[in-house]
Amino acid sequence: MDCPKCKQQMLWGSDFDLEDDEIQDGIQSFYTCRNKNCDVQEVIISTYSYYNEE
Repeated sequence: MDCPKCKQQMLWGSDFDLEDDEIQDGIQSFYTCRNKNCDVQEVIISTYSYYNEE
């Protein structure tokens, strides 16, 4: 993933599973910019999947 401001490659930090009200499920990913001169500290991406158990 590239930084939205300086366009340099970002460093992946971690992923977490998301669970919300037993309806939404997904994953949240955290990235940090490697460029020390860039003021973007962290980018968080949340991806949801919706499902119906009926």
